[in-house]
Amino acid sequence: MAMGVGQSFLSLLLLVIPMLILSSLSEVTATKYYVGGAEGWVLKPNVSYNDWASKTRFIVNDSLYFKYQIDHDSVLVVTKEAYDTCNTTHPIHAMEHGDSETKLDKPGPFYFISGKVDHCKLGQKLTVVVLSSGPAPSPSHGSHDHPGHYAPAPAPTSGSASVTLSGSVAVALALGVGMLFI
Repeated sequence: MAMGVGQSFLSLLLLVIPMLILSSLSEVTATKYYVGGAEGWVLKPNVSYNDWASKTRFIVNDSLYFKYQIDHDSVLVVTKEAYDTCNTTHPIHAMEHGDSETKLDKPGPFYFISGKVDHCKLGQKLTVVVLSSGPAPSPSHGSHDHPGHYAPAPAPTSGSASVTLSGSVAVALALGVGMLFI
């Protein structure tokens, strides 16, 4: 028995729509983390930067915000070797203009040190390990939208992911539902 054009289209939609919905379920929102909270990027923070980072779940596209005074400090993104030895001579990226933000654009470790060698040697450095993806922290527990928040991001829970349907998914759903009534 031959299928009509309308039935073929409906069959295609019934296959494509669930895939589009599932792909939308995996979308996560990037989070902006304030390194050092209200203290900012300082020589002797109340909580060690690495202790904080080890309790925080970073994912690709999250960002780190470093608050520091221009001409008093800087932040360097460096290799593991430069991190271990506090070598400031050839950074991957230098942030020297006071308050600075950097995007965690790939999975893996990122190494940050103070641009002042003596500060770095006294422990002003940070290692962040970025995961390729994961559920976004809920705004009430892990969002860091202002410098006063310093708590680590919570471990993911079954209800912490949010669903966002893109315009194309919404159109496909509307067409699919509409085709059911033809």
